[in-house]
Amino acid sequence: MTAKSHHIVPRMHLENFVGTDPAGQVWTYDSLTEKQWSQTPLEAGTQTHFYSFKRSDGTSDTRIEEMLGTFESNAAPVYDSLLRGIIPKTGTQERVWFAEFLAIMFVRTSGARRRQAEIESRLLQTKLFAYAQNPKAFKKMVSALERERGEPIDLDTLEKVRQAMIKPGDYEILIPKERTFRALSAADDLAPIFYNMTWSLAYPADGYFITGDNPIALTTDPKTRHPAMGQSFRNRTAETSFPLSSDRMLLTSWDRDARALGVFERRDVDSLNELRAIRSDRYIYGHCKDEALGALAKKFRTVRPGIVSNGYGPSTFAPTRVGR
Repeated sequence: MTAKSHHIVPRMHLENFVGTDPAGQVWTYDSLTEKQWSQTPLEAGTQTHFYSFKRSDGTSDTRIEEMLGTFESNAAPVYDSLLRGIIPKTGTQERVWFAEFLAIMFVRTSGARRRQAEIESRLLQTKLFAYAQNPKAFKKMVSALERERGEPIDLDTLEKVRQAMIKPGDYEILIPKERTFRALSAADDLAPIFYNMTWSLAYPADGYFITGDNPIALTTDPKTRHPAMGQSFRNRTAETSFPLSSDRMLLTSWDRDARALGVFERRDVDSLNELRAIRSDRYIYGHCKDEALGALAKKFRTVRPGIVSNGYGPSTFAPTRVGR
């Protein structure tokens, strides 16, 4: 892997999902193209300069990738211990390191950054909608734009612009990828939450676990979810699942009586794998070639967790795309 190839899913995570056919490789299932292929963990789950941004001189700033590498290095020994069935105790540096790693794993993904772009986009569209609905505010905005351009804007063009601000659905909003790095800041709040939750390990009695490009899945009781904010880690019914390997799953919850070690029957294993596919942005990963996984990726290819807007704003928001 070249220095400009960044792992969206850490290599040390994917290394625990390698199989024997071919040996030492992980299978990728692409829900968008419906293609399947095997690669080494070094090659899988990467994107060019995914965490880099351009400096003013045109060179790439890779400090975010370097920071992520530090979190992975700290967590690596704890990851190995969890695979051996050892859960770090509260009050230990090991638990702190892995709680930080879990927080980073949740916010570093393509899905988290896409959702951040949607937040930025919808805030912008709502602001423009408000300007278009207020004649005084719209006139003030136009005056500032005309001063910047050094020439007046004709009335026909102004009305077209105003209508586009009211009904932006026919356009596409491009959010610079640098703006999506703001998603990483949520890790500061998530790390202590992961630390304080109850940790449990589970093994499959039959079948195997898969992972994806959004490996950590959060679930809550639908009856307890906020109508506007949706799911929350602070919800006392919150549970997360993180596949450590094809035969180990880390679970966190607020249940203080949860067992430290458990076994999942095939039905539960399949449900967790389905949840991984639902939460994935595009890719799921497994240790073998299995037509069932291809079907699973295809089944949920149009299901992508997104942002739900309620209240003031356009009736239809423009789609959002992240720049590269």
